[in-house]
Amino acid sequence: MIFKRQDIIFFLSNVFLLLLLVFVANKTYAGESIKVPEDFISINEAIVSASRFDTIIVASGTYKENLLITKPVNIIAMEQTKLVAKEDKPAVTITTTHNVKLEGLEIIGGREGIFITNSSGVTVLRNKISGSRLCGIRVRFGSARIKENEIINNKGSKACGIHVTNTMVWPPSVISNNYIANNEHSGIITNMTGDIDIRSNIIHQNGNYGIEILSLIHI
Repeated sequence: MIFKRQDIIFFLSNVFLLLLLVFVANKTYAGESIKVPEDFISINEAIVSASRFDTIIVASGTYKENLLITKPVNIIAMEQTKLVAKEDKPAVTITTTHNVKLEGLEIIGGREGIFITNSSGVTVLRNKISGSRLCGIRVRFGSARIKENEIINNKGSKACGIHVTNTMVWPPSVISNNYIANNEHSGIITNMTGDIDIRSNIIHQNGNYGIEILSLIHI
């Protein structure tokens, strides 16, 4: 079979265009890296300035602020990075977004340590959460993968380690390989949830129950 020169040029042009589109799409999805405090003095400033799918790398230190995340970003903390809530509201609020990753923070205080609402595809990985008034992590109207966290010493009268509620129409949440201990009320509470996967957690010495299941459709 003999190809004409213009056919070869047309074919190669289309291959180049396809590769260019794939490169641009991957770069857009991967995002850029932002460093705190090198590029921005606070984590919140970095979040506000970040584009979708950017990664915010937080250096060791203590940051006194409450975070608000409303776009798909990754927040990766180095060792010995503390987030201390300044106000009686969630130390970290993730709302009306998707594909957020929060990894490596030590989160202290707040009404909740992490509050996830109207969001899906959220990953909470290898954080230490303590001292919140209501619960370490709350998922309401959303879904999350909560893995390998240490959730301890949340001491309000109704404080629990993890609370998943009102998630019936959302993708299943996963709670796995966490250490959940010494929380005032319960380790894990679920109510008005659909599918949820709870496995391989260490749960002990919580006030009322290890796992309290209410109004569950599937588990």
